[in-house]
Formats: sequence, structure tokens, C-alpha cells
Amino acid sequence: MTQRKATTDSVPGPAVELIAAGRSQKVGSFRFWFDGQRWEWSDEIARMHGYMPGVVTPTTELLLAHKHPDDRAQVADAIAHSLDTGEPFSSRHRFLDTAGVCTT
Repeated sequence: MTQRKATTDSVPGPAVELIAAGRSQKVGSFRFWFDGQRWEWSDEIARMHGYMPGVVTPTTELLLAHKHPDDRAQVADAIAHSLDTGEPFSSRHRFLDTAGVCTT
């Protein structure tokens, strides 16, 4: 077995800075309104899910349909808890884009 050292030699300058920073970077955002249970996705979040911005209206059902099957119940439970209590939720989970590609 050959081990390869990860390098950033072929990664463009700004990307190297982001990778080397070693901390999370903002790649998009979403909002949820309790009143009407309405979601809003940034253009980046829509693209991450495989949609062109403005093409779909995000819903809880659509959001859950994109969750990895092993993570779907946990995310659904977190959303339900938030709706019941009015508390914010946070979840770390995988999702599938429109092509079925899994992203973390």
C-alpha cells in the first residue's frame, strides 16, 4: 500500500488560504420562519442541493428528501423539536444533491 501526503500544490492561492486556515468557512445560508414554516435558501445552498437559484421553493419536505437516509430521522426530529419548543436547532448531517451525490 502506498501512502500519499495531502498537498495543496495544485490548489489555487485563495483556496489554499481557506484550507490552511483550518476553520469552517461560510458557504451559504438558510433561514426558517416559524410563522408559516417557510424556508429561504441562499443561492449557494440551492446550488449545493443541485438546483439553480430561484427554481424551487424550499420546504421541510424537500429539505428532508435531500438528507442522507441514515441522517433523515435525526434531522426531522431536530426540526420537530424546534417547532414544538420554539428553540433554534443545529444539526450536522449529510445530504444528497439532485444527482444523488452525498455531501457532508
